[in-house]
Amino acid sequence: NKLSKAPKQEELLLKFLQLNQDLSGKSVIKKKLLSDSNLSASVLKGLIDKNILEIENIEDSRIKDVSNISKKMPNLSDFQSTALKKLITILKMELVYYFMELQEVGKLKFISS
Repeated sequence: NKLSKAPKQEELLLKFLQLNQDLSGKSVIKKKLLSDSNLSASVLKGLIDKNILEIENIEDSRIKDVSNISKKMPNLSDFQSTALKKLITILKMELVYYFMELQEVGKLKFISS
């Protein structure tokens, strides 16, 4: 038994198993495990070094990934379609003009496709 001489590691492992059961098999968060057990990170490191537990890094972001969400553009009236086309044309012309100005200054060189 790897934990026979490490009572704190055994206590932490039992707390991990309890939390894992409470969370129905979902990941146990390191911070919660250490705070609930009142043990230090070095005790956890000992369990990791003995290959009893392993750390899984999960990226957690408050920003939702919307790259795979696609919304269809609503049906536009003839007037709205014409206005949209004019706006896109103007923006493209302004963008080209902006790139040309930067290129004339000589500080930045843009290659457009």
